[in-house]
Amino acid sequence: MDDVALAEFQAVLLHVHYPSTKADLVQEARDRGATDDLVGSLSDLPDREYASPWDLRRELGFDHHVPWPDVDEHADPGEGASTPWPE
Repeated sequence: MDDVALAEFQAVLLHVHYPSTKADLVQEARDRGATDDLVGSLSDLPDREYASPWDLRRELGFDHHVPWPDVDEHADPGEGASTPWPE
């Protein structure tokens, strides 16, 4: 996926609550007006629960495109975790 797709992924799925199922992710993307490409990519995911944004990023192939932010991927956002997306 390219940088435009990564930017859309971040914008559309920023507020998803994890863990989240594939069906939840597809519905969230549709509700937020995602492009057919992103909805299609999410629809093609294995039907399982995704534990974190990092889990989803890895499955979509974004893990090598953008450096990982300096946050604990397992931290609860209420416990001081910052946004999972680079600024």
